[in-house]
Amino acid sequence: MTTMTTTRRQQDRSSLTRTMALAKAETLLLMRNRTAVANSIALPLLMVGALFAVGAFKSATSTATAAVSALAVMALCFVTYYNLVTTYVARREDLVLKRLRTGQVGDVGILTAVAAPSIVVTLVQVLVGTAALLAIGQDLSMSNPLLPLIGLLLGTVAFVVLAAASTTFTKTAETAQITTMPMIMISMALSGMFFPLSVLPDVLAEIARLLPASAVVELFNLGVAGVDRSGNVIGVGAGMTQALVPVAVLVAWTIIGVVTCSARFRWEPRS
Repeated sequence: MTTMTTTRRQQDRSSLTRTMALAKAETLLLMRNRTAVANSIALPLLMVGALFAVGAFKSATSTATAAVSALAVMALCFVTYYNLVTTYVARREDLVLKRLRTGQVGDVGILTAVAAPSIVVTLVQVLVGTAALLAIGQDLSMSNPLLPLIGLLLGTVAFVVLAAASTTFTKTAETAQITTMPMIMISMALSGMFFPLSVLPDVLAEIARLLPASAVVELFNLGVAGVDRSGNVIGVGAGMTQALVPVAVLVAWTIIGVVTCSARFRWEPRS
């Protein structure tokens, strides 16, 4: 029994090592593209700079919270979701995914490794944007720093899995611009990063709160500004309790994506 347990642990450790090696190789490919690296750093700086230039931070104390939430949502929608749908489909059409499966890295490890550069860029953009907000004197004291961290991490996992699931109805990398549009447009429009969901009709507001992007925004609002869905200031304990719903939403979307991938994900070009 001890021998079997030790062998299993060694196999798990070896699989993790191979996955990390593949992820490192994928990330190094990104780092060699200086334009992509520069854009990943410049975009959040440009967004914060534009808001600062028009005096947005003088008009409302909640603008900084909205800005960091918007950075997270846009990074998840474009850098993680859209970019990964395109990448997965392109790798599938070029038979790269099929060749990778002949190696010693498992299916989950392959998809995770391919997603590594997008995950890194997403985290970098949010961190750079947050640093820029702090540099211009914005108050991001954080009511509960754990919640935005949970929102960003769970949101990243959910959008990675949803990107893989979206390849099931995306035939080519070019058509990804069309197939990803509904998810991106709906997520951004109903995320609550531009306006509070409470201004929407009740039914639409409840539907919007079930979207992954709105769950991320809600966790950022609870953790950064310490406000609930209605904009009321609440304590840390109440915030943790209310955070259970958006956390459950993100977990549910992740499960939906995993089930879809398990049943329909293609490793070879679509016929």
